[in-house]
Amino acid sequence: MVNDASLATGLFATRCVNIAAVVILLYDHALTLGTEVRLIWPAKFTSAKALFLFERYCVPAGMLVYIVQLFSGLYGATFSDEFCRWWMGIAAFVAWAAVASSNFLILLRLWLVWDRNRQLMIWTMFIFIGLQVAGLACAAIVVQEMTSSMAWNTEMQMCTWTVSTVHVAILWVPGMAFDLIMFCITWWNALTKPRPSNTPLATVMYRDGLYFFLILLGLRMINTVLSSTDKHISPGLTFIAMFPVFCLTSLTTCRLVLRLREASEVEHADEEPEDDYEELEHSSSVVHVETVKTVITLPILHKRNEASYPGLKPGSESLAHAAQNIREEAAKSGKDIASAIAGVNVPKDGFLGVTGFVASEVPRPVLAFGLAGTIPYLGTGATTVYLAHQASLAVTGQVGQVDPGVAITILDQALNVQVTYGAVMLSFLGALHWGMEFAGFGGHQGYKRLALGAVPVLVAWPTLALDPTMALAAQWAGFTALWWADLKATSLGWTPKWYAQYRFYLSILAGACILGSLAGITYWGPVGGHGLLDHELELIRDQRSVLAKKVEDASNDEITIVKGEETWTRLRKTEDIERERAEKEGKKPPANKKKEDSEQEDKQE
Repeated sequence: MVNDASLATGLFATRCVNIAAVVILLYDHALTLGTEVRLIWPAKFTSAKALFLFERYCVPAGMLVYIVQLFSGLYGATFSDEFCRWWMGIAAFVAWAAVASSNFLILLRLWLVWDRNRQLMIWTMFIFIGLQVAGLACAAIVVQEMTSSMAWNTEMQMCTWTVSTVHVAILWVPGMAFDLIMFCITWWNALTKPRPSNTPLATVMYRDGLYFFLILLGLRMINTVLSSTDKHISPGLTFIAMFPVFCLTSLTTCRLVLRLREASEVEHADEEPEDDYEELEHSSSVVHVETVKTVITLPILHKRNEASYPGLKPGSESLAHAAQNIREEAAKSGKDIASAIAGVNVPKDGFLGVTGFVASEVPRPVLAFGLAGTIPYLGTGATTVYLAHQASLAVTGQVGQVDPGVAITILDQALNVQVTYGAVMLSFLGALHWGMEFAGFGGHQGYKRLALGAVPVLVAWPTLALDPTMALAAQWAGFTALWWADLKATSLGWTPKWYAQYRFYLSILAGACILGSLAGITYWGPVGGHGLLDHELELIRDQRSVLAKKVEDASNDEITIVKGEETWTRLRKTEDIERERAEKEGKKPPANKKKEDSEQEDKQE
């Protein structure tokens, strides 16, 4: 049984997250509409343009339909089971089509950056077709499972499935595989193959392409994990991330295509206008590809020492040379990552060099107290994981090391302590900006820095009213967003140069504890704070009482019931055990004294 309060909280969170995702999608659409009108609409209508427009407009339309049924309880509307089956079936295939469209659009852009390498184009096309066929098969499996189980839930006022065997997670697996493969191929090509020039288009592709694949891979992993663990969470949270990730995937794809289109326009500003979409669409033609390769690759064959993007290293002439280039590029990338984390440029080489230099600038008292501040997170996180495991053993009827009532009580308290401490820490981190403003560090910034210090307080304390699991997730997002703001503040000189890196690693430690707690209570369960102490535990005890009553009613003089606090033991008489032992050994069973006495009484009567 599901706690009504937990169900209501989950539904409220799902509706808030989904409406926020739709608002973000529409807001970004409004921001980039001018760029779309200028760059996309005048282009000749081709298959690539059609895919972009499908990705651009079909996803918002589908999300609006989903929002209508999700918020139907607010205006008293109800839908039939047939509508739910129709809608979710269409949504599954639209999701597959949107993922396939985004993958193909990015593949077209990658072909352009790869100088239309014929071998790469053929192999990547085979990979694309294979994974999209797998994705279509997964969508068909999900639709088949949902057809028999999807129905309108009058209690939740939304479409849900009535069984827990719908494998929604498989929808995202082919997309994740495609992202990983394309990411590896793109960077291998960048590190080992020389390029004719460091063009703006290539710069944007490698920079934004990295972000695109990482963001998209992260979003699909989130969807896969949440869809795989939906049986461990409240039914109200089943759709909390599925459709928002759908929105963000579409947003990310359209953003990348528009940015690449802008970069291509800048690169060819002095040349005659060229319809890049038409060019990409027909790039599979042998004549076209060979012509383009002649223009681009012949200078490379005559200039083997020409620099390649992004490391400006000579083109690889052998596997050993390629390995050397990769090591050098990895070291440079490590330095870039460390510099991005720190928010400042440091005259050191490598990830460890930059990180160690910035860390050496942190005052020892600040470092000591910062590390000490993570101890409560470590303690509550470890306690939560351990007690969640013990409580799950008790619920499944296994013997644990801790009494179930005690385990769940302490689990609930540990989660509340962690949430409260997180609110205090977020408020403290915001207050630091007020202190630096009062001290005039980096100059007096006025309302900007004061607002930066006030926002964490306004975000942190309302999380105490949320369910502990939702509160921890919100605080984790708050720590991440605040670090990004601190990174910008450090780059502007509002904080010490070491502050952004210092905050990053402390946030990683605190975030790991939060995610560990969420993983523990999600994987093992039961979850403290969801009414388990007041409801499910009592249900378990009631079931045991019913079982004991059945045993007592079925007992006779040969069985004795010995009742403990929460256990009942059945003791059999010695003569029954001796009779069974004799039958197994083939001997004559001992006489049943009670039966003989009863027969003797009957004769006397």
